[in-house]
Amino acid sequence: MEEAELRPKDGLMNKRVFRNLLLRAFAFPVAILISAFFLMARTIHQLEDRAILVDHTDQVISSANLLTKLIIDQETGLRGYIAFRDKQFLEPFEKADHRIEEQFAQLFQLVSDNPGQLSRLTNIRSTYSRWRLGAKSGVEGDASLRAGIERKQIMDALRAEIDDFIAVEEGLRESREQSFIFSSRTLNGTVLAALAVGAILIGLFTANSLRRLSRAYEQQLEQAARERQFAIEQEAWLRTTLRSIGDAVIACNKDGKIILMNVVAERLTGWLSVDAENRPLSEVFRIMNATSRAIVESPVEKVRRFGTVVGLANHTILVRRDGGEAHIDDSAAPIIDHTGEMVGVVLTFRDITDRRKAEDALLKAEKLASAGRLSAAIAHEVNNPLEALTNLLFLAEARVEGSSAKPLIQQAAVEVDRIAHITRQSLGFFRDGTALKLFSAADQLNQTVAFYSARATVKGVTLETTLRSDVEVFGSPGEFRQILSNLLSNALDACAAGGSIHIALRKETERKSGRVGAAITVSDSGGGIESAKRASIFEPFYTTKGSTGTGLGLWVTRQLVEKHEGSIRFRSKTEGERHGTTFRLFLPAVIAEVNQASTSNAEGLMP
Repeated sequence: MEEAELRPKDGLMNKRVFRNLLLRAFAFPVAILISAFFLMARTIHQLEDRAILVDHTDQVISSANLLTKLIIDQETGLRGYIAFRDKQFLEPFEKADHRIEEQFAQLFQLVSDNPGQLSRLTNIRSTYSRWRLGAKSGVEGDASLRAGIERKQIMDALRAEIDDFIAVEEGLRESREQSFIFSSRTLNGTVLAALAVGAILIGLFTANSLRRLSRAYEQQLEQAARERQFAIEQEAWLRTTLRSIGDAVIACNKDGKIILMNVVAERLTGWLSVDAENRPLSEVFRIMNATSRAIVESPVEKVRRFGTVVGLANHTILVRRDGGEAHIDDSAAPIIDHTGEMVGVVLTFRDITDRRKAEDALLKAEKLASAGRLSAAIAHEVNNPLEALTNLLFLAEARVEGSSAKPLIQQAAVEVDRIAHITRQSLGFFRDGTALKLFSAADQLNQTVAFYSARATVKGVTLETTLRSDVEVFGSPGEFRQILSNLLSNALDACAAGGSIHIALRKETERKSGRVGAAITVSDSGGGIESAKRASIFEPFYTTKGSTGTGLGLWVTRQLVEKHEGSIRFRSKTEGERHGTTFRLFLPAVIAEVNQASTSNAEGLMP
């Protein structure tokens, strides 16, 4: 290969030549090592075979020695029995009898591959059988000298045969052991020679290959450095462009991890680019549905799934790092490389919170305008029958003088007057010129609770009132009763049979403003308001009662409280033993008389 082949052509390395050089630089040493490995493996296998043969011979010798010991034990026991005729001497004879048969079987199996040893073992088995026959006659009572001499001769022959068998096996073991030693030495010499030759060849070839590879690598590094500098300049230009865009931009790799954020995206998400880098987009760009508060699928996942530009769903909220929220919209698009493969996703979005507020305000204004026109029409139609009803109640009161029904008629007249006042307000959409005056908050609260006591009794709900002080409030008594009526009505709707409602009144001084006024709380033991609905309960036409609610009660309540320059807030719990909702309102007042604290139920209210 000529050195000129390795030089870059048109700014690019000859990749085919470079790969071939790398392959040859590593292929030859690997081939040498593989050859040496197979040579060593074959020799080691031969060593293992010879070692197995040596172990096999040791097993044969050990088994033959054990056979000799067992036969000697039999002979010793037989002699003792013949000499003393005591059956205790026959115990080792009988124990060895069964084990000798097992030992013969094992030896026949061990020498089955050696015809010579197999023949010798057969002769030993035959000689032992003859001795065993003579031993049996000795046990049965033949103690003659002639029989004893014959048994001894057979035993001597048996021992000689066994010794010859063992001697042959020991010779075979020595021969196999010498072969093992020779093979081991041959292996060591072969391995050393192969390693030496291989090392020399590898060293010479590798040195030459590495020199050529080094020259090619240096050329490649120079080209890579030029390309890297160009990429850095391009990336800097791209980052500057992205940071100058007015919309928020987040770029992710194909795995959905952030690689770039511009300044607008940092401001909207609350994450700095250095902190967000290499984090999953779902961790930094947390979005949910503005209405249901459900988690919205990441646009990156949609792009990865469909491979096309996708837009965010309507009413999407971005949850910032500090927990703040912003309404956003826009889209995500795939980043495609020159091969057509998606290598990342770019997400662009903008803050539309102000626009959403403007749209919501316009929608509310349209609703309120419609409500104003509707309420004015209804109030106009209701006003005439109410005047007639007022006159009828006046006449009825005159005719029931001294009757127990007179208080009820008087109370009905008060409520009808309040309804008439509400209709007059509706005609002016709460811009009437109602005259304000000082009134007793306790008196108005007692009247309102008394009105709802019958409904509470029928429903099985306990009404409890705690009046810790009486406060004179500067405002409209009718509107004050309307505020309490809306809260009590909602509390009764929320409670089931066996529930309870507690109304409390006390003098209080606001911490921030220092104003003195009446603090009223209305607490129920109902099911509570779900957390997802709490932010909307003061909005017009929003109701949690389904088709039975108008969605105007709490909205009107807040309007009236604010008209009296007061405040209203609530807390609610849907789980646990102390579930339910508590509304707390504050109305500025002029203190008249602080009465002694008392607690009473709906049937024992303060006069």
